[in-house]
Amino acid sequence: MKNYPADKITEKLIELTRNNILIWERITHDVLHENKYRVTFFRELFEGYAMDFKMSYYAGFESGFLYLFLITNKMNEDFFTLAVQSNSKAFVTPLNKETEFQKELIRLHEIITKKSENIEEFISSILNFE
Repeated sequence: MKNYPADKITEKLIELTRNNILIWERITHDVLHENKYRVTFFRELFEGYAMDFKMSYYAGFESGFLYLFLITNKMNEDFFTLAVQSNSKAFVTPLNKETEFQKELIRLHEIITKKSENIEEFISSILNFE
């Protein structure tokens, strides 16, 4: 992962990916800490993206940065949509008790917050996220 070519295209992809991660971080923060509801299909989204990262890693994509950029772009679209819909009773369920899913969502948010300063560590943490 650390042997990517340090050319201008890669640098730009890293910059754009950092921006995407910051947006994702903000949206997950809002959902976790400001809304009193959780979006019911966050679990499927997180599991899907974690699997996409793993597949791209094992398929040996060049550095993975282009794929990472495309996936984080898609995440932003999905999370913005879900954040907008989060006030609709059709899309949410109350957080009446601490659940395993809620703990995992908080854990993933902490990983994003902690790792977003270092793209390589972030990729690693996503690949290892279960």
